[in-house]
Amino acid sequence: MAAGATKTALTLRGVEGVAIQYAKCCRPVPGDAIIGQFRKGQGLIVHSRDCATLRKQRFDGGELVDVEWAPDVQGVFDSGVRVLVADRRGLLAELATSIGDADANIDTVSMERADGGGDVAMFFGVQVRDRRHLANVMRALRRIPDVHRVQRILEKGLESDSQPQPVVGQQALLELKFLRPPDHFVSGGDHADRN
Repeated sequence: MAAGATKTALTLRGVEGVAIQYAKCCRPVPGDAIIGQFRKGQGLIVHSRDCATLRKQRFDGGELVDVEWAPDVQGVFDSGVRVLVADRRGLLAELATSIGDADANIDTVSMERADGGGDVAMFFGVQVRDRRHLANVMRALRRIPDVHRVQRILEKGLESDSQPQPVVGQQALLELKFLRPPDHFVSGGDHADRN
């Protein structure tokens, strides 16, 4: 968790005492269209509506519920960004500075050489406040001359563990809309500043 994030309990209107976790498979952030999945022993797991992992699962009645972000969300949320760049000395430092200047925290970094050429794919685990903040981070990265492409990573890639992440440091996050399975839980939601 980034410095400055509060460790207050999450407020879920309508259902007290339910453990809430974010799915690591899709890493939803405020502003994303989301859906809740009740899982025995884990509570409510929050997924983005277009989560490929969730789409592959079979569900019992009542396991999925419509949820939405509360208007006063606070805290930081894990997300991921893939940056395709021309390899050169000092570029990693420039990318990290750009992310920091956009007021985001980096919690993981990895890289791989793309197609054996001079380009490198860099993967950043970043902590952001919401989807708009993530879009600002991505725009800042695009301004760097050697950056060819910037994409949000929606599926698991940086974490070695696919278990949901317990919620810590956010307040007034979700509001249950219906305590029944939604008619269409996967919708063609748009993504923050995708390229």
